[in-house]
Amino acid sequence: MRFSPDEQRAALLKRDDQTSTNDMWLVELRTGVFTKFSTANGDPIWSPDGQRLAFYKTAGPGTTPNLDEKPLGGGEETLLWESPANKNTEQEPIPAGAGRSLDRVYVCGIRELGSMGRSSIMASPLR
Repeated sequence: MRFSPDEQRAALLKRDDQTSTNDMWLVELRTGVFTKFSTANGDPIWSPDGQRLAFYKTAGPGTTPNLDEKPLGGGEETLLWESPANKNTEQEPIPAGAGRSLDRVYVCGIRELGSMGRSSIMASPLR
């Protein structure tokens, strides 16, 4: 679960057993009202103004999650970052615990480097 910058809402993932997908839900903390927001594969990343959410989402079966963004006020999802694995290039692992730079230029996270237990910080430019 991730809290919005103004701490009025929270975004969380809930597994839908009927569709075998993870759905992202928003909850208004004052009222406790839940609203389904999207289907997602990873924790949401709030924009600094709290008006948009970025999240990992697969484009279909057998694909690696991309980073998409959607405005809270409605509208279409926008691709922010496409996994190189989906472009048939050298695979760049999806970062764990990713975050977005305040200027919205980079997505940053930690990636595992094989089975040796080592990791590194990754920063990748957004589209």
